[in-house]
Amino acid sequence: MVYLEDVLLDNVGGELLDTVLDRIRTGTRVSICGAVSQYDDLRDVRAPKLYLRLAERNARMGVYGRPLHGSVSRSGGGHHELDE
Repeated sequence: MVYLEDVLLDNVGGELLDTVLDRIRTGTRVSICGAVSQYDDLRDVRAPKLYLRLAERNARMGVYGRPLHGSVSRSGGGHHELDE
């Protein structure tokens, strides 16, 4: 099994995030930067199925650093503006 590094920046979400969560190391920090896979239908956003891997491996998920503010268009594209 291939394990990822101790810090993960996720901008995709969905099934890809579940695949990655299944391979994280103990103590990994996962930073959510976006969720491109979810932008097409914001009425049906899917949470990670394997989020319990965080507890099993003493990992953390959140927004680290300076948060982005903005909106997501209904056409499927993401658009953010930096907080000034």
